[in-house]
Amino acid sequence: MTSESTTVPISAQQPAFDVLASIAAQYPTLPAGYVTLLAFSSGRLDLDFQMETGADFEAWRDALEIPVETISLHTGGTHTWLSAATKILSVPFKLTGTVVLSHTELDAPREGAEVLA
Repeated sequence: MTSESTTVPISAQQPAFDVLASIAAQYPTLPAGYVTLLAFSSGRLDLDFQMETGADFEAWRDALEIPVETISLHTGGTHTWLSAATKILSVPFKLTGTVVLSHTELDAPREGAEVLA
């Protein structure tokens, strides 16, 4: 029994390349980030931007008008990060940014709108 894998051509990623070109042109002074682009055989595209700091995350979130209430705070081991998602030109776009929080801040209850406070 053999299974065939479907090779996704690079042209399938063109919508994500268009998003990258568009946001680079619209926001040339915003901080650069680590960009990941995934194309799945199902036709789904994912475009992820990872920022080094919470301030860089907030600059992009504000520019893209991603609502504050959609931000999630994640913790794992010694890492803490924010994430938010939207669509740009119909391409799923995920934004993440590393934040440094004290143990007291990590343990405090919060609402989504308070994460950036």
